[in-house]
Amino acid sequence: MTNQAEVVPDPSSTSDAVKALGTLLRGDLLPLCIVRDGWLVYGNGAFSRTFALPTPTAVFRFTDLAVEEDRPAVAEQLAALARGEKATARFGFHGLLPDGAVRAVEFFGAPAPAGDGVAIAGMVQDVTERQRAQSQLSSLAFVDALTGLPNRAQFLDRLRDAFVAAQAAGTRFALLVGDLDGFKEVNDRQGHDAGDVVLQVVARRLRGAARANDTIARLGGDEFALILPSIGTPEHAALVAGRVVRAVSEPIAVDGGSVSLGISLGVALHPAHGADMDRLLRAADTAMYAAKHGGKSRYAIASAADGDGQGEAVALRFVEWSDTATIGVELIDTQHRRMAELINALGEDLKSIQPRERVQATMNDLVRCTREHFAAEERLLEAHASDQLERHRRSHRRLLEDLESLGSGVDEQSMALTMRYLQDWLFVHIEAADRPLAEALNARGIR
Repeated sequence: MTNQAEVVPDPSSTSDAVKALGTLLRGDLLPLCIVRDGWLVYGNGAFSRTFALPTPTAVFRFTDLAVEEDRPAVAEQLAALARGEKATARFGFHGLLPDGAVRAVEFFGAPAPAGDGVAIAGMVQDVTERQRAQSQLSSLAFVDALTGLPNRAQFLDRLRDAFVAAQAAGTRFALLVGDLDGFKEVNDRQGHDAGDVVLQVVARRLRGAARANDTIARLGGDEFALILPSIGTPEHAALVAGRVVRAVSEPIAVDGGSVSLGISLGVALHPAHGADMDRLLRAADTAMYAAKHGGKSRYAIASAADGDGQGEAVALRFVEWSDTATIGVELIDTQHRRMAELINALGEDLKSIQPRERVQATMNDLVRCTREHFAAEERLLEAHASDQLERHRRSHRRLLEDLESLGSGVDEQSMALTMRYLQDWLFVHIEAADRPLAEALNARGIR
């Protein structure tokens, strides 16, 4: 890595800085380094392991540890420290390992004495897994911001949990799906601020009417749902449903006056009205519309046939493929569609509480298909657009690592979060990487 025409600092001139580090942080657990005039002149064993370097670490430009596009920013941060413009600095960059792998790295450094000059004593940390986890978790919130109730995503996870628990213990539970009666009129007459107040009051009343271990969720708009564990009969579910209807029907104070609303509830029991999520949701939804058509502000118990009806269920949306996602290269488009099919298959496995072996097999198929897709893209790049090859190769490696990380214990993670993450993972890859790739290939006549 070293250009012999350049003046390389003598590592021995950094002994004072090394001693300073040793005084502050003893042992070889933390990845420590010394940088002088932009050169890495010292790295302990932990540092070498972080970047898969030989020990002792050779002398070379510190920026060689970063991917090419990050090197100017890393060099400027180090230079600012060396000039004394900053007492300390913390910054991140994408670290480049000898085998081409890319890791997210965070650097923390400060000036330190080094013979007749100043060096930078620093510590690095591989934050790849932390960033990956944060990215996955931040891709989907679980709480409705207005009411503080679980939102649609958390509701679907709780519903799946109820199915898992019922399957394991042989117990039953009830699902209530409700829609407010008269809410549109409040919004139209008194405005959205009044509507927000109404929704917040309804949320509080639902909490009061439900039991301590029940889940109350806002699905969106004026739609709410309740999951009632350990409810075995329609009569027990009807007791809770009746309390909910009465609580919501009480007048609500808004803008110096009051408004009166109702709620139409559909009640479905597992397993009598649905042995899987789709059927149970459809049964509750069908019963809700029966209550609404029967005079509103009431509840209706589903029939055994409701779960097999054709009504629209409150179900998790997986990847919805459309022609807008095609990029105009037949091989790549075919592989993208297959990846979308496998993501949907994984969602169906999770939703229907398939055995762990089945879920993991589908996840493995998705990883294998993704690996084949990336290999095909790299072959096209090698043949027709080699100037983009390394950038795509690094991106592919990172995306595959993300997918493999997510796949570990996928059946124990949030179903809603997993499916949302995979949808974003696929479509961000298509738009950010593969659409520009297709333009480059199309320009060379590859379609």
